[in-house]
Amino acid sequence: MMKAAFVTLQSVLLIVGLSAGGAVASDLFESNLAGKGVGNQEIAGISPDVAAPWVVAGGDVEINDDGTLELEVDGLLLLEGTVGPVLSVFASLVCQKTVLSGPPTNEVVVSTGDVPLSAAGDAEIDEVIALPSSCVAPIVLVRIGLVDVGFGPVDIVELGIPSPWIAASGF
Repeated sequence: MMKAAFVTLQSVLLIVGLSAGGAVASDLFESNLAGKGVGNQEIAGISPDVAAPWVVAGGDVEINDDGTLELEVDGLLLLEGTVGPVLSVFASLVCQKTVLSGPPTNEVVVSTGDVPLSAAGDAEIDEVIALPSSCVAPIVLVRIGLVDVGFGPVDIVELGIPSPWIAASGF
């Protein structure tokens, strides 16, 4: 009797586990994050922050097949050890675009909303994004959102400046 109940319980747990397992999103993309080093390499027509190099103590980004983008960055700082005037960041997914003639180009296909960047350079994004049907050579950029220019938070785009990138997927 006990053995039959135990086998039944095992079967139920196996079925529940398989059912729950089918609902779990799988990774489409996973990468470390690297700070914008020396130089001014544009990615998808987006310039980096030209003020100074940025370093990352640690961080990673993951995109699941359900569109969930999870990004965690620790110690995203200017070389001087501060975040400067940067108050928030957001992420942009860049995919390679095939063109009929010439080399392929990259373009931003979707961006997240802003999240705060702590004084220690830490930020987390956990957001569902609209994924394209395909994405060749994906790159995730960490870009500047709000800055403090001395009179409070200002969206950098409102200053007439395209939002530069300060970290990207890679190593």
